Amino acid sequence: MTPPEPLRRESGRVYAVPSFRILLHVEKPLGDPAMKAVSDALIDLFWEGRSHENMIFGRAGGRFKKLGAEYVTPKVIAKAKKWAAEAAWEWPSTLRFARWFDDLECSGPPHLRLEQRAELSTIQLELPPEWQGIPAFTERVTALISDLPVLWGVMGFGMFQPVALDSLIWMLPRVTPRYRCAIEVQPDRAESSLRRSARLEELRLKITPVFTLPDIGWRTFIGDEFLPRLPDLPALASQPGITLSRGDSFTVVQAGAAPIWGDVNMAEDITPYRAVAHALKPCKPEWIRVRNGLFGGYENDNGLERIEQWYHRFED
Repeated sequence: MTPPEPLRRESGRVYAVPSFRILLHVEKPLGDPAMKAVSDALIDLFWEGRSHENMIFGRAGGRFKKLGAEYVTPKVIAKAKKWAAEAAWEWPSTLRFARWFDDLECSGPPHLRLEQRAELSTIQLELPPEWQGIPAFTERVTALISDLPVLWGVMGFGMFQPVALDSLIWMLPRVTPRYRCAIEVQPDRAESSLRRSARLEELRLKITPVFTLPDIGWRTFIGDEFLPRLPDLPALASQPGITLSRGDSFTVVQAGAAPIWGDVNMAEDITPYRAVAHALKPCKPEWIRVRNGLFGGYENDNGLERIEQWYHRFED
């Protein structure tokens, strides 16, 4: 299994790197005691057996107060855990750890991001794609979040773009033609697909809210509010290679025994992913919203073609 190369701009500077990705949007504020307990456990799990070498840290509390990145030491980790436990987590608040790659002039996995968004909280983890501990790590993360109201999430191989380079999201998706199962959506844009009724009520808009699932992965987490629109979901349990399990308020669909890139050149079998995509089609984002927003729009026809390839990648 050969992962993609880091993605580079014309200047040669990297803007996205291959990773094993975990993205979760949760309908509970990070300031909630249950979320604080999970955040504390995730920080411990993230650092378990991990070197501090070349790691950086950053956090922001409140709209204007921001602290720059600094090299990570045990003291920095202890301070981060204390801040996470005591912070009000008012929007926008974030805590991030990442590795800095001097040769790429870019941050990348291992990466952890805990962030309070306007309406949802975000849990984001990226791991080195070659790391042998991924299966056990995913099991432990899934167990930690089992009682949380996860609205949507994915786990699987994909391309991580640092938050600082979000302005380049229009250059994604990029690896779809060869790596059909790569997760290229980024959490900030994915959140726009999960439109919340509370926000619409606040704006007093007389329209029916439409909620869509931004993407699927090796594991896809589906909040219970989507289930009435997914009549074919239970039948997936009888299909080869697919398993369904439950959290407190969400369903987890796993496509295959282990994650894959869906490498066309290696003829990797993406049949389970296609079956999941078909079952979740009633909640697939509308093409116009994907075209105009999920990847920040496009500059030319080549960009539009990339988005179209991504949008249709699991169709027969």
